[in-house]
Amino acid sequence: MSSIGSIYDDAPAGEDRGPDLRATVKVPRSGLGAPDGVCVPLPPTLPHDEGQVERTPQPGESLDAITLRLPDDFPDGATLRLRGAGGRGSKGSGDLFLRVEISQDAIVVAPSRELAANEGSSTPVLVSIAIAAVIALLYVLLG
Repeated sequence: MSSIGSIYDDAPAGEDRGPDLRATVKVPRSGLGAPDGVCVPLPPTLPHDEGQVERTPQPGESLDAITLRLPDDFPDGATLRLRGAGGRGSKGSGDLFLRVEISQDAIVVAPSRELAANEGSSTPVLVSIAIAAVIALLYVLLG
């Protein structure tokens, strides 16, 4: 009989998993509790040891961003553990540990429903960011 592991357990050693990776992302307070989540930039490679390691993107995600679905009361500075989203290994991927900083002034970018169809393309994310930036600029100028 098998058992369900805890998210707090360390990964089994010696199974040729990829490396665990760590990063910090800024999430706008207005993105907390969003039903579709909030899309935040995250590079496709992250530092590990003395080099860069390609992270494992989640299905349907672009290579340069990640969608997070966080509750309204998510604490600033908390760390998320995303199993299997770290570096690739011969027998599975490591974990991705994301430290989440809540920002008052960051722009919310809604996840693009076109990402699954355009996987690997950053165009939908970049267009969303550009539109959000123009709206924010107009809001400031017309205040």
